[in-house]
Amino acid sequence: WGASAIYRQWAMRQRWCAAGPTHRRKDIPAWARDLDLWYWNWQYMQAGHPRHVVPIVKHLKQDFGCEVAFHWYGCNGEQFEFNWRCPEVYPDNEDIREQLIAGVRELHEAGIHCIPYLETRLWNPATRSFRDCDGMKWIAVNEHGESADRWPGLGHTMCPTAPPFHDLIRRIMRQMVD
Repeated sequence: WGASAIYRQWAMRQRWCAAGPTHRRKDIPAWARDLDLWYWNWQYMQAGHPRHVVPIVKHLKQDFGCEVAFHWYGCNGEQFEFNWRCPEVYPDNEDIREQLIAGVRELHEAGIHCIPYLETRLWNPATRSFRDCDGMKWIAVNEHGESADRWPGLGHTMCPTAPPFHDLIRRIMRQMVD
C-alpha cells in the first residue's frame, strides 16, 4: 500500500493523468470504462486458435452476465512458435486467418470487444523485414552500446523511435484491420 501511495503521488502529476479519473474521462470509450472483466489468455496461449478461444470468451460473458473485453494472445493459431517471427504474427495460414476474422466478428456480435495481440516491442533478427532495414541499427541499447533487452529466439527490444519498426507495425495493423 505504501508503494502505491508513493506511485500515485508521482502519477497524478503526469500528463497522462491530467484528464482526471478514468470514470469521468471523455477520451476513453464508454465500453472500456464500463468493463467488468478484461480477459487475456496469456497462460493458455496454446489454446489461442479461434476454434478454442471464441467459445471460452463467449462462455465468460454468458455465464457471468458481465461486460467482457478480450486481449487475444496466439490469435494467429500458432502456439508459442509465433514468437520466432516477432512482430510479424499476422496469420500466414489462410484457414486460420479466415477463422480469426470470423471469430472476431462472432465475439463482436456477442458484445465482446476483442483486441488481437501484436508484439510491438520485440523484433526478431531472423525475419526478412529485420534484415532488409538493417534492424540492428534500430535496437534499444544499453550504456555499452549492446542490446538492452535480448530475448533469445525472440528478438531485440526496439528503440521506440525507430521509423522502420513503426512502418512495420503500421503495415501489420493495417493487415489486421483490413
